[in-house]
Amino acid sequence: MKRKEILINITLIFLIFLTILQASLIWIKAPGITFKKTKPEQYNTEEFFKELLKPNKLIVNFGDTNHTVLYHFPEIWKDYIDVISTIFMQIDEENISEISKEDYLKAQENKSIVFVFNQEITGRLFLNLTRQSQHASPKIDFSVKEMYISEDNIFISNSQGAYKLKINLGKNPEYIITNLNTFSNPKFQNFYELYNIPNNLYIPVLNKVSYREIYYKDEIKDMKKQYKNNLAARVLNQNIDYIREITQEDGTTYVFEDRFLKILSSGMIIYENTENFQSNENNLFISLKTAVSFISSKMGMGTSIKLTNYESIKSKNNYGYRFHFNLTENSIPVYMDNSQTSDYIIIEVFSDHVKSYKQMYRGALSNPDEIYKETPELSLDNIISENINVFAQDEDKVIELNTILENISDIDFIYIDYLNKEENTKLFPAIKVIYKGRTLLFSLKDGKFLMER
Repeated sequence: MKRKEILINITLIFLIFLTILQASLIWIKAPGITFKKTKPEQYNTEEFFKELLKPNKLIVNFGDTNHTVLYHFPEIWKDYIDVISTIFMQIDEENISEISKEDYLKAQENKSIVFVFNQEITGRLFLNLTRQSQHASPKIDFSVKEMYISEDNIFISNSQGAYKLKINLGKNPEYIITNLNTFSNPKFQNFYELYNIPNNLYIPVLNKVSYREIYYKDEIKDMKKQYKNNLAARVLNQNIDYIREITQEDGTTYVFEDRFLKILSSGMIIYENTENFQSNENNLFISLKTAVSFISSKMGMGTSIKLTNYESIKSKNNYGYRFHFNLTENSIPVYMDNSQTSDYIIIEVFSDHVKSYKQMYRGALSNPDEIYKETPELSLDNIISENINVFAQDEDKVIELNTILENISDIDFIYIDYLNKEENTKLFPAIKVIYKGRTLLFSLKDGKFLMER
């Protein structure tokens, strides 16, 4: 074969590969609507779980009181997920010892990285969802909120306290820390340094936050008839010719046997399955796997969602879970201003049976030009001072600043989606403060109290 013919064949093979790749990427769009018929087994549930389990933020300690906080760190997470799995597998009663909160906070002055999870997670659940449990099971099922890794030490912490582990990983984060230190990272300080309060919460030193301008839209508003039909066929797992369609004032309902899909003009999608099923025991792993499979394969969602909460539920003699998911943008949580539902996705699952599903069907407008803005942020002290009545809601006496600070368990930068049916909505940057279990949202710019979730 002549060289010219060989080059032509190689080029054709490459073009075919690109065509296949492009076709697959059409489907991977979250949370936008996607309608290509794809079998559930084509989704990589393991990768979905890994993204779902990704810590909410990464604290990078450069030494002394020099820290930064990252929300988007995909490469570091990819590099360390096996390390975290190894730590979970090796925790036992012989290599773990409790330390004081003060000692844990002083350790933040040393070069280290700290993975902060959205909520406490057990080793067994983490290993099951990432399929690491095929190789080994945790010796003790320990809950972890933060995982600290330095050249010399590994610490973990949860609501009960802080602990030191005698584990030699052979994984030194020095290179990551040195590399990140070459960038212009916003500087943060923690509560221990600022207020002498033993809490590893961080706030920006310069009270400035850089954020990306993002617009959300109602994905149902302009949904074409064919798209609705394809979505119904996929969710109800039946050819559209056998599905009954009912048009109503508030939207369209698709019915097949005991399964219903409602696409409402309010922007909500509701799925209900009333057929008989059996689920004799709570199985968190199977139920969560079923939920993720449904969200990805039926609804076409990508990995830009975050599990925010879950609770056990019972239906007759069946046991299951109700899972709550919110959307994220570059790993920043997005909260809705909506009286109908507090979360973008709520799904009820009984082992391998999805009983109900609700989703506020919204997504980001595609914008090739990512625009970042920097806004001055009111200091936490000022936010509290301007909103004493919000924090002292249940107090009969005057409450002091330090008392409020001592009862704050989490602070995060978030977006708020003020739903607007008539036009696209610009996400609003805000600060989330968890105070005595209450979720309080404040304006990033002027500290004004916005809402309680």
